[in-house]
Amino acid sequence: MGKVRIGKVKAIAVELTERYPNVFTTDFETNKKLIYQYSSIRSKHLGNRVAGYITRLLVSKKKREETIAAEEAELAKMAEAKEGATEGTTEGTTETTSEHVAQETRSPEETAAEKEKPSS
Repeated sequence: MGKVRIGKVKAIAVELTERYPNVFTTDFETNKKLIYQYSSIRSKHLGNRVAGYITRLLVSKKKREETIAAEEAELAKMAEAKEGATEGTTEGTTETTSEHVAQETRSPEETAAEKEKPSS
């Protein structure tokens, strides 16, 4: 289970990260100093709680972005592999397709006669 935070801490943290998106980092000590600089919070306890929640938010955001980037890279690899596989088999599939078309245009009697012929 996660730690329960009061709504005031969450509201202040979200407001500060939206107002100053590139200021805060994933380092708690740095965020503590920045909280006092960019807000009117003077309470040590509340400032630490807000700094901790901002740190947690930014760490979660960073992990999410890394996961998305890794998934996109994996999908790109799969797409490249799929393109490479289809390019290598293109010639073989056209030959078999033309054979199937030729077989479909023959009458059933012609195909039966070919099956009965001895192969040489």
